[in-house]
Amino acid sequence: MRYWRRVFWVVLLCVGLLVASYLKAETQENQGTSQEVQIEAGKDLKIPLEKDFETKKGKVAFPHAKHFLDYDFPCSKCHHQSVEKKGEKTEVKPINLEHIQKMLKEGKSPFQCETCHPGHKEVVKRVHKLCKSCHQEQNKEFGKSAPTKCRECHPRPKKKKIAIEGC
Repeated sequence: MRYWRRVFWVVLLCVGLLVASYLKAETQENQGTSQEVQIEAGKDLKIPLEKDFETKKGKVAFPHAKHFLDYDFPCSKCHHQSVEKKGEKTEVKPINLEHIQKMLKEGKSPFQCETCHPGHKEVVKRVHKLCKSCHQEQNKEFGKSAPTKCRECHPRPKKKKIAIEGC
């Protein structure tokens, strides 16, 4: 009797592990950076559902789809065409379809910051300012918990466990 009880629990554990690994693989496949959405801007323009950025403080996974599909933010909320300083005011000209198509024809990426803003430090500074200020605004207005602290976007890399042969 004890033998069959042990066999039952071992089989149940194995089935559970198989189901869990299948679900994890299915989730990663559905949320991976390889998935893209096409929009009306043209057949060549594909927008990633999630964009990964490698940083000194670890990988940042930016949920692109959440921002433009779930929150219904227009592209121009983050992406702009040009910035003009008029006295003490800064006027931001939002990106539009014509500008996107023009850049694509020139072989440039309209959605890569570095295309127009060369220099890593400048891009990092602008992205932090844009994201943080928007998240603080959203949190205040809607009571949401959009990330505003470093480790909420830059999680510490998990330490790799060393497998011991025979275990």
